[in-house]
Amino acid sequence: MRSLFFQPDNMRRIPFLFLPLVAFSCVSLEETQPTNPLVPKVEVRHWGSLPAMHRRGEVDALVSLRELLPDAHAIGLGARAGLWGEITVMGGTAFSAKTQGDQSVAFDAGSNSRDEACLLVWASVPDWQVRTVAQDVSLAGLGEFLAEEIGHDGPTPFRIAGNFQKLEWHVVDGPTAPGIEASCESHSEEGIQDRAQEVLRAELVGFYSQNHKAVFTRHDALHHTHVLVYDGEDITQTGHLDDVVVPAGSSLYLPH
Repeated sequence: MRSLFFQPDNMRRIPFLFLPLVAFSCVSLEETQPTNPLVPKVEVRHWGSLPAMHRRGEVDALVSLRELLPDAHAIGLGARAGLWGEITVMGGTAFSAKTQGDQSVAFDAGSNSRDEACLLVWASVPDWQVRTVAQDVSLAGLGEFLAEEIGHDGPTPFRIAGNFQKLEWHVVDGPTAPGIEASCESHSEEGIQDRAQEVLRAELVGFYSQNHKAVFTRHDALHHTHVLVYDGEDITQTGHLDDVVVPAGSSLYLPH
C-alpha cells in the first residue's frame, strides 16, 4: 500500500492543510509582543528608610545634598534632617519646603543646596521619554499604572506633569511630627497640609519599585511620590503626595 502523503493528488492538498496553522502562529506571536517601549533600569541610591524614620525615630542627617549636587540630571526626594520639611529634586534643582516651628513653611530652590536629609532617594537621568496618560488615574491605581508602563520591578524614577484638580500633599513638621512608633499616616495628619483649591499646574516626582516596600515606599505601596506646584512658570511649593487624580492628557516621563 502506498503512503497517503506520497500520492500526487494528496500532495497538492498538503499546503492548504498548513495554512490555518501558519496564520494562527502569526497571530499568537503578534499578540505576545511588548506594547510599550523598553524602560531601562537606572541606578537608584537611597539613604535611610521609612521604618527607621517612623518607627525608631532615626531622623539625624545621613547625607548632605552638597555631596550630590550640582548634577543637572539629578532627580530625588526625601525628608530634611530632624523632619524639618521635605526635599524634592528635579532637573538638578533642589526644592525644599522648610518648616519654621510655627506651622509655616519657607520655600527654597537652587542647584547648590546644602540641605541635609534623614531619608533620601536619588538617581541621575540624562534623558527622558514622554508618554501621554490615556485616562484618569487615582492614587489607588497609580502603582498598577506605573507597573504597566515601566514593565519591570524597578526601582525607577518617574515624573507626571499636568493640570490637577484633585491634589493633596503635606510637609512633615519637626516640632509636631510623632516620634517613636509613628507612621506615614500620622506624619501626614500632624504635618502641614495643603491641597488644590482650583486647577493647579503641578508635577509629580517619584520613585516606583516592587522591591523597596517598607524601605522607601510604604509597606502597601509601589511608589513614593512628591509634588511640585507651579505659580506661572515658577515652582513655588513642594511636599509629600497624599492624594491625587492624574488627569487624562497628563505627560508621563520615564527614563529613556
